[in-house]
Amino acid sequence: MIKNLSPDVELSTVKINNQKIFVVRDDYLQGGTKQRAAIPFLNYYKEKGIKEFCYASPFSGFAQIALAISANICGVKSRIFAEHDPKTKSISEFSIKALKYSKVDLFDSLFEASKASIQYATSNANIMEIPLGFDDEIYKTFLIQELQKQWDIICKKINFVPKRIWLPLGSGTLIRSFRKFLPSDIQVNCVNVNILDKNDKRIINVKNLNNINYFESKLLFEQKCDNLPPIPSNPFYDAKLWDTITSVGLNGDLWWNVAS
Repeated sequence: MIKNLSPDVELSTVKINNQKIFVVRDDYLQGGTKQRAAIPFLNYYKEKGIKEFCYASPFSGFAQIALAISANICGVKSRIFAEHDPKTKSISEFSIKALKYSKVDLFDSLFEASKASIQYATSNANIMEIPLGFDDEIYKTFLIQELQKQWDIICKKINFVPKRIWLPLGSGTLIRSFRKFLPSDIQVNCVNVNILDKNDKRIINVKNLNNINYFESKLLFEQKCDNLPPIPSNPFYDAKLWDTITSVGLNGDLWWNVAS
């Protein structure tokens, strides 16, 4: 029996200058939000003959954890090509979590990890390389289904439809998926956490989507933020939204905290 990796969302609230912000607590999920669509995605390609999945990950990426856990449950192999921790020059705490279920190879940069992952995938027709952020059309189809289901649950729980949602911008997969089903009048506030160059086509694509309010973190991706929110949040990723939310967040906003 396959474990449910997409349980109903948990919600918390935080107060900012008398403004009540709702928080989706996907930090409770071992692999973060990415794991919500991972099982059906892996099973889809498993049925097509794929026996192993590889992925190039930033040192603090949670997709590597979601892939490792889900592949183990699905009965397929996974291999992570990860950037090492830039401070310690060794395996990061995030890759250690993936290592419980997957083989992990370390590299000096995400660029080198990506090259190795692509090369490994081309060595065997039964190996599939997953793009950064799971930016795959089949994965996004499953993710949209899961996010829409969770969105409906949220609206019922809080008894209204939020008009503004806060999301981190890494590869853009999450934001593009939300924009596919959210009503056009709901504003998506995204904060670029600087995994990609701001001129990367994936970033530009997000900025050109309908009703997007774009912000940039002042920190480089490899810099841990010091101003942490009052909930567990990845200091290299989601937590970097906190500065902007505390500055311009409005009563009734929804922040989707992807991972811790």
